[in-house]
Amino acid sequence: MKIGPAPRPTLLLAGALATAALVLGSAAPSRAAGTTIAWRPWGRAAFSEAQRTGRLVLLHVTATWSHACHAMDHEAWADSATVGVVDSFYVPVRVDGDRRPDVAERYLAGGWPTTAVLTHDGQVLVAEGVIGPVAVRAMLRQMYDLYRRDRTEVDRRAAESARRVAHTWVSEALPAPDMPLDEWIGKNLDAVRQAEDRTNGGFGQSPKLPQFESISFLLAEAAARTDGPSRDLAFRALDGALHLEDRLWGGFFRFAGDADWKKPHTEKLLAANASALGALVSAVDAGGGARYRDAAKRTEGYAATWLWDAKRGGWLASQDADLLQRAGGGEPLAGEVYYGLGDRLRHEQGIPAVDSVFLADANARMASAVLRGAASGLWKGAAVARALRALDRLWSFQRAPDGSFYHSWERGRAETPGLLADQAAAGAAYLDAYAATKDRKQRTRAEAVAQWIRGHLEDRVAGGFRFAPRDSAAVGRLLAGDKPEAANAEAATLFARLYEIGGREEDLRSAQRALDWLRSGDVLALDPVRAELGLRIEAIERGGKPPR
Repeated sequence: MKIGPAPRPTLLLAGALATAALVLGSAAPSRAAGTTIAWRPWGRAAFSEAQRTGRLVLLHVTATWSHACHAMDHEAWADSATVGVVDSFYVPVRVDGDRRPDVAERYLAGGWPTTAVLTHDGQVLVAEGVIGPVAVRAMLRQMYDLYRRDRTEVDRRAAESARRVAHTWVSEALPAPDMPLDEWIGKNLDAVRQAEDRTNGGFGQSPKLPQFESISFLLAEAAARTDGPSRDLAFRALDGALHLEDRLWGGFFRFAGDADWKKPHTEKLLAANASALGALVSAVDAGGGARYRDAAKRTEGYAATWLWDAKRGGWLASQDADLLQRAGGGEPLAGEVYYGLGDRLRHEQGIPAVDSVFLADANARMASAVLRGAASGLWKGAAVARALRALDRLWSFQRAPDGSFYHSWERGRAETPGLLADQAAAGAAYLDAYAATKDRKQRTRAEAVAQWIRGHLEDRVAGGFRFAPRDSAAVGRLLAGDKPEAANAEAATLFARLYEIGGREEDLRSAQRALDWLRSGDVLALDPVRAELGLRIEAIERGGKPPR
């Protein structure tokens, strides 16, 4: 079952560096006043500069909300010796992973932040998680020395990697899955059950992720098959996840460092809270009672109080893990300390920053959860109005000229159109708006989104949907024709729901082809998101009631 961080990028020079387990604090940094790295944005210009100057590219993928990212900025990137190495040998590129998920998802090495060394055409030489100033300097010096000493071999391997990236666009018809759908769903269910932590609640050990997707699948399976044990397991897992809630101000932290839900990573992401709210609404629908009803109301209230932008309409992306104390160059007040304070002391210290960007997928998912909550009788009035206004803003201000949605919008500037996850989440949200209001406009919007996905992203030969349209001007791994699995399940669910409403066979075929692709391959695919899609397709094929 796919649980945990994204897989690390393939390294061209595996074993070249013994940089495993390097952590912050390996040595105190030396600082020089005003010493900074001249970070470039991701783009063709930075890679052309690297090619022209014979340098490598230093890629740093970061996040505004991350404690580890703050710490690395304070220690490694403020170290004058490290800055000197970067200035001498590298073209430094810094990427905010929230704003550029197309970069983050291709290059993230297991967590935040990621520091990678790339060739001038964007192929990975090495990628590491959080590392301190001495270790990062050693990595950068060794990689440059290795590149200078054996550039012919590095270039050869980079060319091979580039050919593999290009091959991802090849569409080859795959054999139909040989395992019956109901058996495959059952194996996914068994995998979720076996992952239960019977001591602490939830799934797996450390780090402890809330696994809202598994909870959603269990509740859908329980409803589809009148499965009491699955329902009970979902409730036990949700009880565990409630340890991640900030009981003072509301909102869910991202995950916990320890198996017993202690040492939470205290960033509050809109996306994570949308997932939490969706699971809580499903639990209320399943008869979970006041515990989940009250938690759902607190979660919606947190988003409305701390992340809602009343001027523009829509929810902002995240609230910081730490309280940044920039005046005087002080270190951040760590969230594990800050969020242990009472209300008065928190306000005296200050408020953790809220990121000012609107993200299409996270806004759509929060709107979906709120609208589903309204259908369950959890709220009405202002909460519903916020969700509908967020979707109107998304439609009016975050659409690209080709009809797709930009991933991000900030201070009048929109970036990164056409990503599958944004389109799929938005289409689902407009269907939820249609279900809540019966306003035909919302259904028309959902249908338009689906048509764009089909016309620009669907692989009709092999099945499934591409990460984004092909872009010959892209660099490195962004040239790949990847099919992200979670977003494929979300897009296929959109088409299945459209079939349930309108009965168009073309919609059902798109959903079925995507599910077949998600189930294909030599390795048994065990993933609750895919399995929940399987439940819906199974219900359609049997003429029964699909999961909500």
